[in-house]
Amino acid sequence: MNLDIANKKFKTQVVPSINGSIDQFPASLKPFSNTFIPPSNQSLSQSTDFSTLKTSGSTKSSPRTKDSYADRFIPLRGDSFSRKLIFDLGEDSNSISSSEFFSEKEQNSFKYQSLLEGQILGVHSNSNSVSIEHPPPKNSRDPSPSTGRPKLLTFKSPGRTEKAMNTVSSYPFFYENLPDPDTPNQRKIPEKPFKVLEAPYLEDDYYLNLIDWSKSNILGVALRSSIYLWTATNSTVMKLCETPSEDEIYTSVAWNYKGDILATGLSNGYLNLWDVNKMQMIRDDLEVHQNRIGVVAWNTNHLFASGSRDKTILVRDIRIPGRKSTIMRFTGHRQEVCGLKWSPNDSQMASGGNDNKLFIWNLKKGDAEAKFGDHKAAVKALAWSPHQNGLLLSGGGNNDKTIKFWNTLTLQQTKSIFTGSQVCNLIFSRNSNEFVSTHGFSNNQIIIWKYPELEKIGVLEGHSSRVLYLALSPDGETIVTGAGDETLRFWHVFPPLTESKKSPLLPSSIDLR
Repeated sequence: MNLDIANKKFKTQVVPSINGSIDQFPASLKPFSNTFIPPSNQSLSQSTDFSTLKTSGSTKSSPRTKDSYADRFIPLRGDSFSRKLIFDLGEDSNSISSSEFFSEKEQNSFKYQSLLEGQILGVHSNSNSVSIEHPPPKNSRDPSPSTGRPKLLTFKSPGRTEKAMNTVSSYPFFYENLPDPDTPNQRKIPEKPFKVLEAPYLEDDYYLNLIDWSKSNILGVALRSSIYLWTATNSTVMKLCETPSEDEIYTSVAWNYKGDILATGLSNGYLNLWDVNKMQMIRDDLEVHQNRIGVVAWNTNHLFASGSRDKTILVRDIRIPGRKSTIMRFTGHRQEVCGLKWSPNDSQMASGGNDNKLFIWNLKKGDAEAKFGDHKAAVKALAWSPHQNGLLLSGGGNNDKTIKFWNTLTLQQTKSIFTGSQVCNLIFSRNSNEFVSTHGFSNNQIIIWKYPELEKIGVLEGHSSRVLYLALSPDGETIVTGAGDETLRFWHVFPPLTESKKSPLLPSSIDLR
């Protein structure tokens, strides 16, 4: 397999976006359609410098289906008699007999007009007769259309047959009650990603951590022997580095707090630091692990920890030169360390391993504060709450399938929920008291939870294999997920921090929504 594409130039073609702007895509890259098509296993194109990440169009569909049409009908206002008939009917006159007053043509006219009045003025009629019902009480909810989308004053063309014209049911008007002004609007989470990137050779390995999103709005992606940087503001892609041998692959990536240094762990136990502004390596003299580095977690801009299959955790200070930069060594796990997360105040670090154990480490003491063995499978998924001091979430693998909640101040478990599938990742929202879990066998779902109620407020599907990788955008509104199906999918799941301070971190995605 030849992966040497560093010096090849790619051809570009101009693809018009939805709003009229123009995006540049490599000629070999084709936007995704709304229907997911698994990528082929073909080798990388030799005519393109970057055929590994393919920008897709939006998967968000139009509010109207292909064969639906909008119209601007205005109810008749000159016929005072018909209007008086519609609105002056009392409770004892709920319907109009077809044989008692009007011809069939006039009845159909009244029925059609009644439906329009219901849509515009809120007076709803029965579709089977010309009965006028009182407006529904507050907080009541009528069944919504099967699509779940509002279809006010839209309809599907019934054709022009005489039978269709004389049948009210052939005009399928649907309506949903307008929200009560006294009831807060519920946030709707889009069910489909607004952007999809194809990422060939994205490893299908539960124990690795191959994507991370920096505060400078750059997504770092490890694709076997290469690291790529995708800039969200303009959708450009750059190749940062590659290993000298195909036998050595990148097994973890992590950005520092500032977002200008990327740490990369390798399968041979080496760890390198890269300055992305200068696009060059700045440290390659760090102490080496005895086996692959599956996870890296930064504490500050200068301090970070790495976990390895050699069962150790090394804490390093990059301000110290050479191998002396290792200031702490944590040993306690008996198998590979695959999860590492620092607490928001940087005083504690949680680690999970393939030995089904969860450790809480104290940086000041340099030792473990607690060891928990409640999970029945590997613990990779870890997340600290930014809203509640000492709240830690941990997720178990395929033989466990639970999310457990811990108070690290009292070192006790507070809750546990069974998810029904392997828990691959957890991440807490900075903007709201919600968190996301991604899952593997057998549902491959992305679930948004409300805390502390632990209610599911959104279940997203789209990946065809387990969702192994997860990262949060710098504005806290968007997540990106990666899976063994070799795609990266971008989902808008969290609300903005404040409406007045919304900043478009993904302007290129506006063209695709």
